[in-house]
Amino acid sequence: MDKEYIIELDGMQIPVRKEVYDAFKRPAWRERKRRQVRAEKELSLEVFADAGFEIPSGQALVDEIVEGKLLLDMLSKALSELTEGWTCVHTPHKLCF
Repeated sequence: MDKEYIIELDGMQIPVRKEVYDAFKRPAWRERKRRQVRAEKELSLEVFADAGFEIPSGQALVDEIVEGKLLLDMLSKALSELTEGWTCVHTPHKLCF
């Protein structure tokens, strides 16, 4: 006895051949498989933390950005003071005298 294949369209159950059933269901199967593979590959932050990876808090990242900006501003000011009165020629090798 052959297996009966049924697809549902607009609330109606329609018997179809296996080829039609497979073609109708293939996109849903593909999406389900894609989600399954993705879920297996994704690791939560807790898994990384348990494995010994250090995960900085969001505030730590903000602090580092602010600190970097402040240091860059200080460096730029110090460089300006050091080169005050210099004339620079912008070439591939930037010449200052």
